[in-house]
Amino acid sequence: MNFPNPADTQIFAFYAGAAGLLAAVGLMRDSRSRVAAPAGREGLLAPLGLAALAVAMMLSVAAPVRLLAGALLLAGLALLAVAPRRPDRPSPGRQVGATLAYAAIAVALIGAFIPLTATPSLST
Repeated sequence: MNFPNPADTQIFAFYAGAAGLLAAVGLMRDSRSRVAAPAGREGLLAPLGLAALAVAMMLSVAAPVRLLAGALLLAGLALLAVAPRRPDRPSPGRQVGATLAYAAIAVALIGAFIPLTATPSLST
């Protein structure tokens, strides 16, 4: 399956590059302070979010829904990357970041499977 148009491919490439960069920054910060991730949940948010965005793009979800999902994903990953990790208690920044990333996945998948958000076909 291909994306509907070349612009979607470029947009997805931007999201993938930004998500990869933010995930790498977060992993470097965690490895520098030698704190283990909690069961690897946060490490899966970037690939799951990108998969949800890919599904939304392939199913021609409306542009505002895709933009919202992408913005939520990048904001969540940014918070996860820069918020300090505290071994003794949860970090509010990381909790908000994880919540935003989960919300991005939900928005993309819900938008993909609700017919009202799909753009009309332009073929005649």
